[in-house]
Amino acid sequence: EEYDKHYRNMLILELFGGIIFLFLLMLLRKKVIKYFEMSENLQNELSKKLYQKEDETNKFFSLSINLLVIADFKGNIVQINNSSERVLGFKPDELINTSFMDLIHPDDKESTIEAMKKLNEGEFINYFENRYKHKNGSYRLLAWSANTNFEKSKIYATAQDITVKRRMRIDKEKEMRLNERLFNNLEV
Repeated sequence: EEYDKHYRNMLILELFGGIIFLFLLMLLRKKVIKYFEMSENLQNELSKKLYQKEDETNKFFSLSINLLVIADFKGNIVQINNSSERVLGFKPDELINTSFMDLIHPDDKESTIEAMKKLNEGEFINYFENRYKHKNGSYRLLAWSANTNFEKSKIYATAQDITVKRRMRIDKEKEMRLNERLFNNLEV
């Protein structure tokens, strides 16, 4: 009888221990499920924010009136915005994976190579001018700013078409010289 009592107590303890274990397991299961739900919600939130940032960046990239270019260290265009069509006559898809050196005026290639060397040494290019070939065969004078991201092995550059501005300045200088000569001739 004492043996049965001891055996019964052991069974009750085991049963009670099993019930407690199941209870703790259910609590743990609820916590794990809640953790995964929170993790999934956090992941969805981060994905949404990342998408919004990418969308904002893409809008900035596509809406800019200036030429925006991402190139690799070999000079191949990796990405270029829609302004390429307005400035150079080429759609972005026509320029992707082409070397920008193919578009540079022959007289500007040496100075462009020097600017590339500076970029490869980590210098920021604040202002640099060169001429790029338009799809129609003419050349456009572009003013560049560029920087390098060595971690991504990319060059990030922006350019403004200053062709008309330069022509206007040259025409104004010619007009001023002509007026000066006319004025000097009147004094005699």
